[in-house]
Amino acid sequence: MKLPSCAPVLLADDLEAFRASEAPKKAKAAPVLVGSIDSISTARRDVATLLDDAGAAREDAIARAIGVLGGLANLSSHAILDGGRIVGLWEYDVDAGAIVWASFVGRTKAIAAAVERTERYVRDELGDARSYGLDSPKSRAHKLAYLRSL
Repeated sequence: MKLPSCAPVLLADDLEAFRASEAPKKAKAAPVLVGSIDSISTARRDVATLLDDAGAAREDAIARAIGVLGGLANLSSHAILDGGRIVGLWEYDVDAGAIVWASFVGRTKAIAAAVERTERYVRDELGDARSYGLDSPKSRAHKLAYLRSL
């Protein structure tokens, strides 16, 4: 896969090498769960550049009227990242004390371990994982239902 043409600021001598580079086939870092306002997605305002083909075609619960997830500027749910790519979405269910998640690449052991670590942290240390100030367990019920349906 070629990297997007919207290259970050870099030296002119490095531009061709950057354009010729390709993303690694296999991620080198473990998957992580990040908030929907994490800078990897909000700074870009272009979710499609962070998705592979499987993720780009997945409908997003909030944006069905807009189109597919890849057409969004921002995420409506928290992201699961692996190798700098969005491989799934998650929300925290306060009543269950658990993370509800869906993966575009299958339920791998590595993603499940990342979910378990984050779930334990949110439950034991934070009590909730909100997207923004007005987010509440009640307001995210439809997102939880959608993630459970995947």
